[in-house]
Amino acid sequence: MKLNNYGWGLREFLWLLCALALCLVIAILLYHRLVSPDKFRNETNNIFSGKTDTTIKNYIELEDKMVEAAKRYEISNKNDTVIIKLSTLITSNYINVIYDPKNNKECSGYVIYNGTSNNKIYKAYLSCAGNYQTSDYNADFE
Repeated sequence: MKLNNYGWGLREFLWLLCALALCLVIAILLYHRLVSPDKFRNETNNIFSGKTDTTIKNYIELEDKMVEAAKRYEISNKNDTVIIKLSTLITSNYINVIYDPKNNKECSGYVIYNGTSNNKIYKAYLSCAGNYQTSDYNADFE
């Protein structure tokens, strides 16, 4: 039996599959390195804010402490929106004075409690002397 030599054989087919697999691996690596959303988000946070991740974590921990203190604070009408000033929490001994982790200056802020019969939501807003400020912070609520 005589075979013609006009088509591809198994060896050529395997080489083609290896080349395509290599191209696919390179494309996946480039995608994760250049276009990955997590990498883009971390780089933009550091570029635009000028803060490191550990500093932001410190401020978020302070906001969490404010929320915990506000949860212990007695609210007369639990089905309403209430603004609890940080100074009120401090004078009522629910929390200690909050100092800025960068320069040890006193921070200001407030917690907004929004309560309904089904949900009770606490959101802390913190301002620390130009180093950090929670988004949507309103100085009129202090």
